[in-house]
Amino acid sequence: MSYTSNRRADSLDAFTVWAYLYTMPIASPSPYARPRENVPIVAGAPAPSRPDRSQVEVLEKNLRREAQALLDETLTEQSHLLENGVVDGDLNWLQNRHVLIAGATGQGSGGALAAAVLPRLGPRGTLTAVARDLRYTLGHYSAPALSEKARELGVGERFRLLTRGLAVEGKELDRLVETLRDLGAGDVVYLNMVAAASSGILPGSPPVFVSDIDADGNLFQWELSELNEQQIERTRGIMGEQATQLPARLAEAGIGVQVEGYAGWRGSHDKISRLHERPEYGRQGSYSTSLWLPKDVLDEHVIREHARGTDGRIVQVHFFPLMRTRALEFIPGGRAMAGLFDTLMAAEGIRREEIAELALRMLITIGLGLAGKRRSPFPHYDRHESQLDLWYHQVMVNLSPEEGSAYDYRRWLLNTKTKTRKGEHHHGSRCS
Repeated sequence: MSYTSNRRADSLDAFTVWAYLYTMPIASPSPYARPRENVPIVAGAPAPSRPDRSQVEVLEKNLRREAQALLDETLTEQSHLLENGVVDGDLNWLQNRHVLIAGATGQGSGGALAAAVLPRLGPRGTLTAVARDLRYTLGHYSAPALSEKARELGVGERFRLLTRGLAVEGKELDRLVETLRDLGAGDVVYLNMVAAASSGILPGSPPVFVSDIDADGNLFQWELSELNEQQIERTRGIMGEQATQLPARLAEAGIGVQVEGYAGWRGSHDKISRLHERPEYGRQGSYSTSLWLPKDVLDEHVIREHARGTDGRIVQVHFFPLMRTRALEFIPGGRAMAGLFDTLMAAEGIRREEIAELALRMLITIGLGLAGKRRSPFPHYDRHESQLDLWYHQVMVNLSPEEGSAYDYRRWLLNTKTKTRKGEHHHGSRCS
């Protein structure tokens, strides 16, 4: 680490020197703390943009159609995976369970979990789906598609959809408790797949630059912005503290929680990449700088619960590989990550496991846990991908705009299948 000062340290007492040095910003030796040459910089992080009024009618029609198609495709794919033995496991444990899924809409793991649960409720099981989606997004229109599918499957009276998000106090918590009681849910299976966090650096941190590609396939780099106190607390709170407080709130209302399942990503465990003085600082992008905040809360909650003794309850963080969800589009570098892993997997002949399959694997793992056959608090479904991590970092840190070079980004990133949906384009402020 390096520091600069225009004062002579030998003229100060030892404590003043210590205090001065340890409150100065650190000039990190990490290559991720310096911008790449000849690559445009965009400040901040991806953000949604609202469509023009002239686009709204067509956009809504398209999104309704896409939402229905996504649900049908997910159901078909999951049936195919199970019938052909690609995914081998028992989902019969879901029959007659009361399942509560937070973040249960859209193209992510929550939507795929809801699709997998809905046809397997048995004669007395229920599904409560909690979501809060922006208007003019696929998630917003997948909620009514899910309701219609429940009616089609004959479980409409045992399906509830709450669209004002998850809460641990106030009217929304009361509404959730009332809904579960109305469904006769004495114990629930609680799965939290909520994605709501801010990507940026914490105050006093060195800068972090993250490579990405735009919708036209051009290389640029995000310069992560410093988060304010409200953004930090929201990032830690919604996906971490609020998620883990709900079981206790339900218990206070007389509703037990037999299963707690949360979502994780291994990048949040790369703790060395959080250290400013390390050359690895920032290599996980936002997961090195802010997105680890709620994940640490989840991990600590699971560890604490297991230390106390779970008494047959399942309390787990499920670690997924990179998934092409709407949330990925809001993570700086998300397109580049997807493109690079696609390229590396293709080179090694590794089959990518998609979201519909991963949802099945999570449910099968929970069932094995309830049967006493699995004990890990931290099951992983990313082994096929994590073996590529060293190669991934080697390429990512060396990406170049120079055409024909060994690390020409076109060679490594432009196999990406990640697309930005119409009406969900992202913008930033061009700096240079």
